[in-house]
Amino acid sequence: EIEVFESASGLLSAMKKTSFQILLLDVMMTDMDGMELALELRKQKSDVDIIFISGDRDTALRGYEVAAARYLIKPVMLERLKEALLYCYERYKSSMDFIVLSNVGNCKIFLSVFCYIEAYERGACFHLKEDSVDTKLKMNEVEALLPEERFIQCHRAFIVNLSEIRTVRRFEIELKSGEVIPVSRGRYSKVIEQFAK
Repeated sequence: EIEVFESASGLLSAMKKTSFQILLLDVMMTDMDGMELALELRKQKSDVDIIFISGDRDTALRGYEVAAARYLIKPVMLERLKEALLYCYERYKSSMDFIVLSNVGNCKIFLSVFCYIEAYERGACFHLKEDSVDTKLKMNEVEALLPEERFIQCHRAFIVNLSEIRTVRRFEIELKSGEVIPVSRGRYSKVIEQFAK
């Protein structure tokens, strides 16, 4: 969803009730300029991604003060805007999390720390970068939780985080950690296709 605001004060007011993932801010505004608005947001501990759009190249360095994701010069080229939005979108997706009921209680798991999920008789084990979490979830329940563009079921007993794959070989995946995961014959071509994307 996209919302448009005519002033910085209008956006600040809306942010008390609504959360936004990405802000496209003009630097030159009437009641408060974009840099002042960004500083105010950071003081309020907002971690929203900010993309500045301006004709003023001199203020670009100030974008670092407010941890801006990008600074685009007018007139904005479509390819640069697309790259900036995709960059912010990927950052947002990597910070996504969900809560699963594990054998030790409710656990919050961030998608960015997933390596793979392994099914076993009574549930699924989430293999994370530095830990593992056993759950009673069935594989189809796990698959429903995960964004399909980032995870793939390569075998009836394994779902893999595509960003953790180092190499895909005939009927196996090698992860960045060095672990090797099997790939079933029926899923091999789909794994290759998704990995290439």
